Amino acid sequence: LGGLEAFLAGGPNAAAPLDDHDCHFGRWQHTVGRSRHALDPAFPAAISLHERMHLAGRELIARHLAGQACEA
Repeated sequence: LGGLEAFLAGGPNAAAPLDDHDCHFGRWQHTVGRSRHALDPAFPAAISLHERMHLAGRELIARHLAGQACEA
């Protein structure tokens, strides 16, 4: 989230990874996380939340690039 926050604040043009497979948690969930927690009933909910976070990040970046103010 730090890269996204910096980008939205006018920092360098490098935001957080937009693909939910490319961030730290995404790499973990598809490797160690899946092998350790695949049978945990909470694991699919964590994956869904993670995907929604990336979707929200993409939306924020699109709005920012379109010149729309992002309100917290």
